Amino acid sequence: MIQAMSKLIEPSMLTSRAWEIGVQVMIEGPGHTCIDEIEANVKLEKRICKGAPFYVLGPLVTDIGTGY
Repeated sequence: MIQAMSKLIEPSMLTSRAWEIGVQVMIEGPGHTCIDEIEANVKLEKRICKGAPFYVLGPLVTDIGTGY
């Protein structure tokens, strides 16, 4: 969870700067996320990034298919 938080600190600062000059912002998620971690990531992002819109990538069902 600390890694996810550290990846949101910079976007949070950039979001604040963008909002100050009237620029819309959407935060990109931490990459492919396990389905059981999505809720926690969204809650963490909303708290750190002041409720900016957020989207996560994944999970993709093909992630496990590469070895087959």
